[in-house]
Amino acid sequence: NVFGNTNINNNLLVKTDTTINNNLSVLNSLQVSKDSSFKSNLSVYGNLTVLGSAVNIISEKTLIADPLIVFGTNQSKSNIDNSYGGFVISHQNLFSGLIRKPNTTEFYLHKDIPNTGTINEPDLNTLNQNLYADLTLNNITSNTNFTYNLNVFNNTNLKDLYVSNYSNLKGHL
Repeated sequence: NVFGNTNINNNLLVKTDTTINNNLSVLNSLQVSKDSSFKSNLSVYGNLTVLGSAVNIISEKTLIADPLIVFGTNQSKSNIDNSYGGFVISHQNLFSGLIRKPNTTEFYLHKDIPNTGTINEPDLNTLNQNLYADLTLNNITSNTNFTYNLNVFNNTNLKDLYVSNYSNLKGHL
C-alpha cells in the first residue's frame, strides 16, 4: 500500500491488472494500444477526432447540436467521385432515404432498399426507378421546373400557368 503522493520520474510498468478506486488524472497524453471499453458514460471536453474506416453509433437517440453537418469530405479531396452520398434510415430490415449517385448532381428519394445481408447497411447496388419513394409536400414555391412527368391527383391551385410544349388534359380546364 502507498499512502500519500508518490512521484515516479521515469516509466511505471505494471505487469498485472490494476484497479484504481478513485480518479485517474493524466497531465499529458494517454495512449492505449489495445481495444478498450468504458462501462459508463464518456465525456470529451475539446475536439474529438476518429480515424478509421467505420464509426458505429448504436444508440436509441443521437442528438447533435451543430446546425450544419457536412458529410463526404473525403470525396472532395480528390477528383474521383465514386461513392454514394445522402441520408438513409433503417426500418423493418429495409432502408429509405435521399441518395446522390456517384458522378451525378441529382438526388433521388428511394424506398425499400434491401440490406446487404452481412451488416446493417443498405445495398445501394440495387437502386433503380422501381424503388423511388413518394414525397409529400405542403407547398412548392419559387421557380420550379419539372423535367419529367408531374402527376396531380387532387386539387391544384395555380396563379399563372405557362405551358411551352404539349399538354394533355383529361376533364375540364
